[in-house]
Amino acid sequence: MSDGIKRRVFLVGCPKSGTTLLQSCLTAHPQITSFPETNFFRFLIGQIRGRLTGQHPRCLRAWRHWVRIQLGVPVRQGTWAATRLHELANHLEREEFRAWIPEKAWSVRRHTNAFLRILDTVTLERGCSCWVEKTPGHIGYVREIERLVPQPLFINIVRDGAENVASLYDMSVKYPQRSWWKEYSDLDHAIANWNTCVRLARRYRHKKNYLVVKYERFVSSPESVLREVCDFIGVAFSDDMLEQRAQAADAIVLSVEAWKQSASEQISGDRQGKFDKLFDDAQKTYINERLEKVDF
Repeated sequence: MSDGIKRRVFLVGCPKSGTTLLQSCLTAHPQITSFPETNFFRFLIGQIRGRLTGQHPRCLRAWRHWVRIQLGVPVRQGTWAATRLHELANHLEREEFRAWIPEKAWSVRRHTNAFLRILDTVTLERGCSCWVEKTPGHIGYVREIERLVPQPLFINIVRDGAENVASLYDMSVKYPQRSWWKEYSDLDHAIANWNTCVRLARRYRHKKNYLVVKYERFVSSPESVLREVCDFIGVAFSDDMLEQRAQAADAIVLSVEAWKQSASEQISGDRQGKFDKLFDDAQKTYINERLEKVDF
């Protein structure tokens, strides 16, 4: 851990589960900083579709890559991981960070070290001691992150399945030009994604470095939940987390991410209701019958 960095936190969950809303609260804390989604480990390791839908790699090359990653065998990484790091340096407007980025390496650790160095450096320069990296899909890479990042913490937000699926489907209607949203027009894909995220939350929730937050409880009692989150991270609760949240959201939401603009709105339990509005009775029954049961 870099001198001065106390916590590295990964905020994960199913897309449209409230990750950006919680991230905005954490970013407003005077000791915590955050960044737009990096998707770093998704690009470093790959196989995101399989990890979040329960599908296995579809070709021999993908199988070999997956097996090598699971065994911790060095894998030649280059273009995708380096590209994400260059995009991060570009967003931060720090040209000097590019010199830290290995274009190709035989180990995923070299790219990870560059990633950590960039985030740690910016965090300390901002006068903070903790950083939060929010990429929902990183829920599929918890084991690799634990192997590559010293003492990581994970916060996993979980939303009601029916409403989460409805919100994913709504994104496919509103943003059909975006491939990552368009695929959720397939209800089976949206359901499989949420189910896998819940199974992963169930698998990891007993770990000491893993905290599960229920979205519905968060929006109905935000201060209470944020105090628990602060205890988990090891910082004192600050009123700024609620009072300065809207301003903090501007630093983590990019101008092209129109679907995240609600993160700056008032926290309210009235964010529910898309499930009843978007689906007919047959669709509701189909979805409910296929959703995992949440027992936590």
